[in-house]
Amino acid sequence: MQECYKDPGWGQVNLRTMRPHSDKPGHVHHKRSEKWVLARGEDVWVTLQQPDGTVWTPFRLPLWYVLDVPAGAGHSVENRGDDEAVILFWMDTVYDPEEPDKEPWP
Repeated sequence: MQECYKDPGWGQVNLRTMRPHSDKPGHVHHKRSEKWVLARGEDVWVTLQQPDGTVWTPFRLPLWYVLDVPAGAGHSVENRGDDEAVILFWMDTVYDPEEPDKEPWP
């Protein structure tokens, strides 16, 4: 993961690359929301759990679609493809390693 931009009043933008056939394990943020955009990749799958506990069926993330991940929504991502995937994501707060606001899900 590469930090691209941070502003305490606005949030943070990061870039994540994912090797083929790799995943980012499920986790949840209770205080921060994120927006994701798949900039490169052909077979990237996302699973979300909404704050009310409803689990979504995994779905394929389309290129350049803006995915809203609200605070409290469990989420995971998997690159099932044979090429590297690139995901840009914006967080509404700057990451604080002293208070990471991240716990495993499910």
